[in-house]
Amino acid sequence: MFTVCCLQSIQNPSVRLAHLAKQLKLPIFTDIPSATDACFYLSDKDHVLQLQPVDGRAGGALFVDFASAQADYRRQTSGIKQEIAKAVGCKADVRPSVLDITAGLGGDAFVLASVGCEVTLIERNPIIYSLLEDGLSRALNGAGEAASIVHDKLNLLGNMDALAYLQTNNDSFDVVYLDPMFPERKKSAKVKKAMQYFHHIVGMDAEQELALFDAAIKRANKRVVIKRPKQAPLLAGMKPTYQLKG
Repeated sequence: MFTVCCLQSIQNPSVRLAHLAKQLKLPIFTDIPSATDACFYLSDKDHVLQLQPVDGRAGGALFVDFASAQADYRRQTSGIKQEIAKAVGCKADVRPSVLDITAGLGGDAFVLASVGCEVTLIERNPIIYSLLEDGLSRALNGAGEAASIVHDKLNLLGNMDALAYLQTNNDSFDVVYLDPMFPERKKSAKVKKAMQYFHHIVGMDAEQELALFDAAIKRANKRVVIKRPKQAPLLAGMKPTYQLKG
């Protein structure tokens, strides 16, 4: 069984989806696969790359849309007084440069970009990276404030391993932002849909997270910011010098 496959339309086949399936070595189905064939499928519906569970009861389609009502609300309510902006060190006349080494679907990066930070994003999982890249591309081809923010403030690096980048690249950033995976709660219904999907597709790698943390500490010019659930233990057992609880 494959974790992810591609669902291709017979009537309107997607060249992009076919290319992605070849690139990622994913099987292609023309009908929704059974649970014995795959857990999730990628589709190119209305020119939007979407990830959806084979079992429809597990949740709906997951995709990136920086022009959505939700993203627009986060943008309009973004300000340097909100926790994530405070955490990276935004002040009235300061907008630090940020390297987001666990970009995911880009939500936090978009908020930081909305307040004026220049944010560079890295996402190593090819499926999540593809969703993020698609969302950024559609935003750039759109209009309005979201297009300007993505064009001016967000820079998605190629699908790569953040640890290798930190260890070999000499680019300078004020802040390295890290949102490591955390074990799924027992009450999974309360966990956001994206995180439920991530646990299946991305998985957890505690050793990788510790290595990322160590490399980030060495590379950040000013600070490393870690996003962590309230109940989570300290990453690497290191007590933060500054902490915001939301």
